[in-house]
Amino acid sequence: ANRFRMRSSIALEKINREGSQKHYENGLSLLEDSPYQNIEQAIAEFTKAIFLVDDNPNIFESRGDAYVQLCDYRSAITNFKRALQLRSESPHLRRKLSNILDVEGLTRLKERQFQEALNLFTAALDTDPSNKYFLFHRSVALVGAARLPEALKALHAYIQGETRSGLLVEAHVLAARICRYLRDLAAVALHV
Repeated sequence: ANRFRMRSSIALEKINREGSQKHYENGLSLLEDSPYQNIEQAIAEFTKAIFLVDDNPNIFESRGDAYVQLCDYRSAITNFKRALQLRSESPHLRRKLSNILDVEGLTRLKERQFQEALNLFTAALDTDPSNKYFLFHRSVALVGAARLPEALKALHAYIQGETRSGLLVEAHVLAARICRYLRDLAAVALHV
């Protein structure tokens, strides 16, 4: 009886893996054939594939990419996080997740949802600490949240770590304005 169950379990797993692979390939095909017309169908195929086998990071990454095309960044973030859990040593996936976290943070910033933006920028920095733009964006969210001393500290970290021009001028201007608001006129002179 145990041998029968074990064989049945192995056979069922093989069927699930084959079915999952079929749905995954169908989803990829839908995206390749006409990428902006079949996104929702592709997501449905990826979802079916995940239902059958939920340990394949490629499926989660592809479904995340499809959600990006729909501008559904929250769903993309969820899928990229799961893919990264399954394939933690992927710098490509880490960069992809951090960039989407940043984009969603910028969206929240524009909607004046400063705390949520701050959380997203912090997550982006945690995922990819080498991207200094995330630090600058986090500084702006801190200003919006009226946490000026923290914003100033983050701006100083950005300014010290930035070797290219990037947003350096903007960072100095913002730091000078914060210093002026905090009535630290000596510090204003450092940034002008």
